[in-house]
Formats: sequence, C-alpha cells, structure tokens
Amino acid sequence: MPVAREVGGFDVLIVWRKLHGEWTRFFLFSTFDGDITVRSLLRAWKARWGIEVIRRLFKENLGLGRCHCRTIQAQENWVWCVVEAFDAVLRVRREVPGMT
Repeated sequence: MPVAREVGGFDVLIVWRKLHGEWTRFFLFSTFDGDITVRSLLRAWKARWGIEVIRRLFKENLGLGRCHCRTIQAQENWVWCVVEAFDAVLRVRREVPGMT
C-alpha cells in the first residue's frame, strides 16, 4: 500500500505470520524503490533487525547507553571498549562453558 507524505513517499507492507500458533501481523515501512521484490524487502528487514538486536545488547547490557564521554573521539574509544568487552565475554563462554 503506497503512502505519500511531505517527508517523501514510502510503502507499507503488511506481513502476516504464525507465531506460537496464532496469526499475527506486523507492518514494514519501506523507502526502497517500488520495483523491489517482497523477498528482497524481507531479507533487508531481517538484516536490519539483527543489527538492532546487537545494538540493544550493547546498549543495555554492556553500558553503551551510559556513555558520558563529551568528545567524538572519546565516544568512539568507549564503543570499541564495549565491543572488546563483548568479545572477551564470548571467548570466556566458549572456553569455559557454564562460567557465565
């Protein structure tokens, strides 16, 4: 269903899926060209969703949401520290199952 707004045109795709035995729907808003296939749109959405899940993990569980650095360089350094900490936790979990 195409929609036009002052911010630009976009499409709304209504997706029905069976979740826990019940049919539910969700809405995808797309600014891709109108000739994109539904399969490509869903693939892009799944990739984006994976990125959002990782971002939320970093933000909520590793302190990324509490960065009080004032400069861009300090914020970038903080992000890399968070990524390194996440990698270290994953390595420990692989090497010593049940420790964390």
